[in-house]
Amino acid sequence: MEYTSHAMISASGRDAKTAAHQVSCAMRAIGTGGGPPYACPRWGVGVDSTVHASVLDSVRYYAICQDCGAELECCGVQALVDGGGLRWDVESTCSACGFAIAVCGGEMPSERRDQMLAEHGPAKLQLISRSAKHVVIMRVLRAELGIDLVEAKAVLRRVLSGDYSGTLPEMELLARKLRASGIPAVAARSRSAN
Repeated sequence: MEYTSHAMISASGRDAKTAAHQVSCAMRAIGTGGGPPYACPRWGVGVDSTVHASVLDSVRYYAICQDCGAELECCGVQALVDGGGLRWDVESTCSACGFAIAVCGGEMPSERRDQMLAEHGPAKLQLISRSAKHVVIMRVLRAELGIDLVEAKAVLRRVLSGDYSGTLPEMELLARKLRASGIPAVAARSRSAN
């Protein structure tokens, strides 16, 4: 069984440990645990052995526990996973009552993206060769960003000037799509970023 998007595991009390185990296994299966591809013998969550290196960024933030009202610590992860998609997963556990929840595969909230950029610094999309075909680059940008031709030209100018940035997973996704189209590209952070 592959762990798919828009899954949610929620539990409190005795079931919290089981839910936390499922979340941990699922996050390790998609590469957010920092380890190799993983298949849990208990839950059967996993991916095959042809996994690209996962690229991820995470942020920690606090919310209110929906069970007891105490402060709930949340860990959000944006990951570029095998298959070329971006995922936003959040795992939360209440230290007061034991409530645990994982929300996987949703859209990354803009405030968390801003927090991620502030904490880790932006990554830039860089072309290895200046002689790359602009038409191919714009085709990739339009397909991946959902933008029109005018917007694609503006983004292309920013990419060519070295000024197009975002989170590391976002930029690596674009770099992989460009490389798949024959355009050598990389995503990189400046050395001063954390």
